[in-house]
Amino acid sequence: MEYLRLVTIADEHFFTDGVFQEAFFIGLLIYITRGPRMTSQTPLWASPQQYLSHTHRASSFSTNSITPRPCISHNDEHRSVPLFEGLAAGCSAVEADIWLSPSDNTTLLIGHDPEDLDPPRSLQSLYLDPLLQILQGRTAQPHVTGRIYEKPLPGPFVLMLDFKSQRGDGAATLAALNQELAPLREAGFLTYCDDEIGQRVESALVIVASGDCPFDALTSPPYTVQRDIFFDAPLRWIWETQTNLPQKGREPGRGQGRAGTANLTDADVFDAGNSYMASTSFKAMYWPPIGGLSKWQKSEMKRQVAAARAKGLKVRYWGTFEEILGRWGRGRLWRDLEEVDVDVWNVDDLEGYKTGKWRANGSWEDEM
Repeated sequence: MEYLRLVTIADEHFFTDGVFQEAFFIGLLIYITRGPRMTSQTPLWASPQQYLSHTHRASSFSTNSITPRPCISHNDEHRSVPLFEGLAAGCSAVEADIWLSPSDNTTLLIGHDPEDLDPPRSLQSLYLDPLLQILQGRTAQPHVTGRIYEKPLPGPFVLMLDFKSQRGDGAATLAALNQELAPLREAGFLTYCDDEIGQRVESALVIVASGDCPFDALTSPPYTVQRDIFFDAPLRWIWETQTNLPQKGREPGRGQGRAGTANLTDADVFDAGNSYMASTSFKAMYWPPIGGLSKWQKSEMKRQVAAARAKGLKVRYWGTFEEILGRWGRGRLWRDLEEVDVDVWNVDDLEGYKTGKWRANGSWEDEM
């Protein structure tokens, strides 16, 4: 309740004296109300033996008590046990950063920064092999064959891979990924686009390439043959194209939805045949949602969701100020995103998210 009193005082006394005063007080309010910072989910980069101890049991990994939820385990490589911690929280997607190994230019390594890279922590060992083993283990359970969770998801489980690049090697990273996906592809576990019937054929997994993945390379041979790696399209640009707004979201270069788009004049090219998600940075468009989303923000975001859905794409927001919002602030934002009907959003605080107390029937408000 102290939070609400502060908001009321701010509205009555501080937000009338100009932009500078407003910005200053918003910053002060965030600092006062954010609560303790999230503790790390790690020991970061625990020993490879810890990962292996979970991986070798992946084929018998049980999810019968887990309820899938519309969230992405953001920077999943920072979890104590990558992939499995996100699965235990019921995430419908995990996001990990991948780098082309500087030693052989063929192996994909996992890490947020170059100094995190270590050969035992590869995309194959931490994600692809365990996912393959989980799905192969499901073949002995006819009622859950072909899916990650025993309870149904509204679509395939998403493995989102954020391409990192220091040498402009996005195309080489894409080629390495295409090779490493071969076992999952051959087992029939990858969602793909069938050009003969003109639609996606869903399976247990969908691979979404984000970050510095070059769109022009992804939509050229050989990736147009099997079409089982999908782009993370630029949501803001799609929305602006459809509504004839100034195209502020068109920023060819590096980063999510930008790499390999310099030759495009509008966002009409992004569709369900080449993309699966449409994402944008919340921070790039809105102020910190201290008291939740405003009516104007909800209305605008609903139009963005509709623009992506018209193309058959899922909607994701990242950069939602989670690092500066307290538990109450994060919960309020999550509830608003669910109300707006966003498909998935990045989550760092899995422990807080999976309690469900942030929903309208939860009890966090009673604790304030």
